[in-house]
Amino acid sequence: MLHSSAFASSWELVNPPLTSPFYVGAGVGYGQMDADHVDQEWQANWYVYGGYRFDTVWALELASGKYADVDGVKDSTPSVAIDHNYNVSASLLGFAYYSEFAAFYRLGIQYDDYDKSKVQQQEDDACTPWGNGLTLCADGESQISYLLGLGAEFPMSDALVTRLEWISQLGGSDFNQHQAVASLMLKF
Repeated sequence: MLHSSAFASSWELVNPPLTSPFYVGAGVGYGQMDADHVDQEWQANWYVYGGYRFDTVWALELASGKYADVDGVKDSTPSVAIDHNYNVSASLLGFAYYSEFAAFYRLGIQYDDYDKSKVQQQEDDACTPWGNGLTLCADGESQISYLLGLGAEFPMSDALVTRLEWISQLGGSDFNQHQAVASLMLKF
């Protein structure tokens, strides 16, 4: 019976004081890229972020990161590779605090800047001949997409927090991304 009351108390909503509105953090993750004609769909990523909490419930967060390069499919055309993918994002976070952790959701927008290479069988004057009737089309690309996320923060001290989060990037013109991210955050 003691165990169940301890579990219930960790799920009790609390209203902690806002000690500092500013925070910064950095994290790594592993995600699945949802794109046509790519070979390697799962890849690592990293990001850094900073935010401002308006009160105990709402925060605005700015972030920047990089996804690992994604190779095109082998022995098949068309084949698309996405390289040098850097991104910046802005999100609104909403929090609910429990006695031992905080749960949050994310709504945001993300801008991606990347290089896209496509090997295809079609003739195209804007592309480079690749041999065997194939052409290589390569260009810098960008897209804007939406971010949705769910996560939790676990305080390690008054200033240091561990954050675990699932983020989905949706609505992109060339790809969507779904990732699990772990990060350390410093409040000041």
